[in-house]
Amino acid sequence: MDIPGLILAPVLVLYAILMSILFFYILNLFYLALLGWKKRDSLLATAKPRPADLPRVTVQLPIYNEWYVSARLIDSAARLDYPRELLE
Repeated sequence: MDIPGLILAPVLVLYAILMSILFFYILNLFYLALLGWKKRDSLLATAKPRPADLPRVTVQLPIYNEWYVSARLIDSAARLDYPRELLE
């Protein structure tokens, strides 16, 4: 009876199965990357939503003992790229 062969055969079969799964996974990854590369222009050129489609939002600024960042936070909130009539 060949003991090393009995141990090595299942290990090699498991290794081959795992490598084939990994191969198809990487092949699928390259396929998806190629599709994304071909359609990158259409993906980047998305239209902005109309103001009628945007929800009304409330901007809350949680400030507690924030002496150093409160001015920057308020300035950033004032410069939001969102329609003013939809801000509460």
